[in-house]
Amino acid sequence: MDYFLGGVQLGFIYSLLALGIVLVYRATRVINFAHADFATFGTFIFLSALNILGSGFTILCAFLGFFSSGLIAFFISYFVFYEAQRRGVSPLGITIGTIAVSFFIQSIEIIIWGAEPKSVPSFFPGRIELFSFSLSKTFILVLIVSLLTLSVFYLVITRTKFGISIRAVSQNPDMSRILGVRFRFVVSSIWGISAAIAGISGILLAPLYSVDQTFLFDPFLKAFIGAIIGGIDSVPGAVFGSIIVGLAESLFGGYVSIKYKTAFIFLIGIISLALRPEGIFGREIKERV
Repeated sequence: MDYFLGGVQLGFIYSLLALGIVLVYRATRVINFAHADFATFGTFIFLSALNILGSGFTILCAFLGFFSSGLIAFFISYFVFYEAQRRGVSPLGITIGTIAVSFFIQSIEIIIWGAEPKSVPSFFPGRIELFSFSLSKTFILVLIVSLLTLSVFYLVITRTKFGISIRAVSQNPDMSRILGVRFRFVVSSIWGISAAIAGISGILLAPLYSVDQTFLFDPFLKAFIGAIIGGIDSVPGAVFGSIIVGLAESLFGGYVSIKYKTAFIFLIGIISLALRPEGIFGREIKERV
């Protein structure tokens, strides 16, 4: 049961990363390889704020952290990626550009915080008994924060005018421009929202890892595989696929081999691509010539 619950915990954290990957891809057809670095930057901001303000202000520090992730992603999209797209750079070219941004952010982090890994104590150590099950407080925290984040995102997307603009840009960028959507601001906001949600996952993962410039690279790859399994253009698919990845990683590591659990996840991704390239919830894209 512990392995199952641990897999669910990882799956929900991966889903927050995968959600951002899918949002940016749907709006721009760009795979954002700086996604984990935006989240890492916010995690470092969170740690710095926590050291200054103390553990009594953890929620405020967390807000500062994921807000910083979203802010830096918004400005880079607004002033760099959008300008590149306007000047005719292809989605593939911008995807390569995100790799350059990734290394740039890592260099900034080393200059500011150094290269030594930082340790983060567990936010809520210990376990509680619930319906004859022993659950870790960390699991409950991750579950509540993840479900709350996904619920708020769903309400924003479906119940607000800004959410309608995001859906319009994601479904038909050219038509949304014609209809007067503030395309540059909305696309940059998508990058910002994606990075902010990823920043939340970085903060949740911080107690489980030693925090350095690349500590989210492995979770990013697994979230990416989850997005592929569920459907790279499907938000529900990203969540579902990420939970599959989290469960597979935890169960395989617990019952078979912890050494090869990452290789097993990549094998699942390869099999998924071979059997259903568009993903479980994805739609096959057909283009007329």
